[in-house]
Amino acid sequence: MAIAPTIVAKESIVMDKLRAMQAFVRIVDEGSLTAAANALGTSLPSVVRTLAELEASVGCRLLNRTTRRQALTEEGRHYLERSRRVLADIDDLEASLADQAIEPRGRINITAPVLLGQMLVAPATRRFVQRHDKVQCNLMLTDQIVNLLEDRRGRAHRPSARFDPGEPGDRHGAPRGGGEPGLSGAAWHAATSE
Repeated sequence: MAIAPTIVAKESIVMDKLRAMQAFVRIVDEGSLTAAANALGTSLPSVVRTLAELEASVGCRLLNRTTRRQALTEEGRHYLERSRRVLADIDDLEASLADQAIEPRGRINITAPVLLGQMLVAPATRRFVQRHDKVQCNLMLTDQIVNLLEDRRGRAHRPSARFDPGEPGDRHGAPRGGGEPGLSGAAWHAATSE
């Protein structure tokens, strides 16, 4: 249990350091502490305190300041250059993760009866794969009942007038033949409707 507070404290320190780096870059870009405070939506004393804490943390002065102007020190130039790179790398990383989270990828195994599959499931699957090229679909059309676990199928669609949760069929809780076809109901419908 003693590990959790240490991890939280380290994460907090890292996040504070990143915020301080962002503030430092903004101070330089805006040309003054006041303009940086306005751009960051915070108070001037908060920006001054952040800069002072950052300078104390790195052990050197980053900016020479007077009441009328500010100028980067040599260490400040070096820190600014590296800060821009670090912040840009973080932005790139977050953007790539966001792109991956949005775009469906992976394999989907689907089984359905032949007639239902030819008329509904195959065309819907085709449209889905055309829209999401990082998804691989394996569609098996058969009139035999398929055990989803043994055959490693993700979805099974069987027309039926009743639903027995104990029967093999749709393991995601939708009744056989009565639920949305495919992935997760609304997601499949949105992805496959024309």
